[in-house]
Amino acid sequence: MDVIINKQTTKGIITGRVGPLALSLHNGRQYRAEHWLKYSQLPVFHQEPAHNPDCNTAPSNKDFKLFYLKIIFATFLSLVVMAFATTAWWSHDTAATHPSLASSELPPLIPVRDFYADMRAEWAYHSSHDGRYLAWRATRKTKQVVLVKDRTTDREVMRLRDVDYYFWNPHTAALLIGRKGRLWQIDPAKPDEDNWRDVTPRGFSGWSIQNKPSDADDLVVIASQDRNPAFADLYTTDQQGGNKTMLIKNQGQTLGWVLAKNLTPMLRFDRIKENKTQLLVNRDSGWQPLIDIAPSDTFYVLEVSPSAEFALAISARGRNTAALVRLDLADGSEQVLHEEADEDLAKIINFDLYDGKIDMVIPQVGDVTPVGFTKAGKKLATLIAKQGQHVSIDRLRWAGNGDFVTATLSVDAQSYSYHIFDLNLGTDTKINDFYFKTKHTDALVPTETVQITARDGMKLNALLLRPKGVDGAAPMVLEVHGGPARQVKC
Repeated sequence: MDVIINKQTTKGIITGRVGPLALSLHNGRQYRAEHWLKYSQLPVFHQEPAHNPDCNTAPSNKDFKLFYLKIIFATFLSLVVMAFATTAWWSHDTAATHPSLASSELPPLIPVRDFYADMRAEWAYHSSHDGRYLAWRATRKTKQVVLVKDRTTDREVMRLRDVDYYFWNPHTAALLIGRKGRLWQIDPAKPDEDNWRDVTPRGFSGWSIQNKPSDADDLVVIASQDRNPAFADLYTTDQQGGNKTMLIKNQGQTLGWVLAKNLTPMLRFDRIKENKTQLLVNRDSGWQPLIDIAPSDTFYVLEVSPSAEFALAISARGRNTAALVRLDLADGSEQVLHEEADEDLAKIINFDLYDGKIDMVIPQVGDVTPVGFTKAGKKLATLIAKQGQHVSIDRLRWAGNGDFVTATLSVDAQSYSYHIFDLNLGTDTKINDFYFKTKHTDALVPTETVQITARDGMKLNALLLRPKGVDGAAPMVLEVHGGPARQVKC
């Protein structure tokens, strides 16, 4: 359905097509070609020749037929939608027919909107490095916002819209937010937008931050593919986004680097023949190959020790599962520090990327019992274990050196609760329960960890949820997911 607008200008007649009305504005006069539609002011889009004969034609029988066909189709579609909605409404409380279910007192069904689109939900909590401020996502007046609260006064100090992402400055109580391609730093004590500081890395078309500065004088490492979209170079800027400086120029074969605290490149990953990756070490004599990594291997470096004698990594080279290993940077040999018998490690908690230590590891499936290695890691593992026998760890976040950790946990898979763990004092402050859990606690059931023996004898881990209030056999829904795809780390 087109509208053609012709307007006389010093450069000719400008024409646009935007809707069902055809009219011509030419030499100061207005001509209506379709008088049965009301004239309205319409935008101009592109330039065409001065004369458009379509403006002088009346609607044809073909136009009317097409119009009525569209009306008929829209009416039919509306009736189908209404029929579906009516059927769904009348059937949503259909009684169970299976004997075990029909004879039991079942809890009411939970509407999908309660766990998928409930506007009362609040989530993604993140504490500032000193524990004073707390930021999280919520919905206010149908719009998603980021809220910031001062925990010392229990008062909301900021409500931010249109936030793509957010995180706390590692060494000062300032919130950084991404909004419309810009990076802003906000002092919660001076939240007015006039006081915001634009710290977007300048001089880049595309960029990503690669490190977490530990003090005010540290440089920010930026990866950018501006020079060549096929690979990234590394640059540095100051923490205000200025003083762009080339740090490492990629020669075209490098996938990434591991840097020391002083930003000296220690390790390098290069793409080599047969789609393999080669790990090289920076020695006094230059870059030297250490190991080759096959495409099917799981391997990624977590950090390099301060002495540069070893690296800590997750590796499945030569084994069936991905384990935490100590990689000798002299000969490439691996020493296993922690592994699970039949599963990969799910998450690694590493508060300090330059101390040569991993704080805590979390298994992939089954009974998720975190294992702490450092003083802070053991405190965190103990605080998580106190929540219950079967605790799923959805998210752990921290700023700075990890004195305050915000945790999203689920005990027996019965929805989420949010906590702030003070690792200096060893205390747990519960922030909130996910609204779904608050509303439907009585209808939720615990999750059991079971093993199913496959035909070849392999033990398969599974999570079992039994219907509440039902004894004996009952219908079962089987969901198969995970598998080899979960072992890939890009």
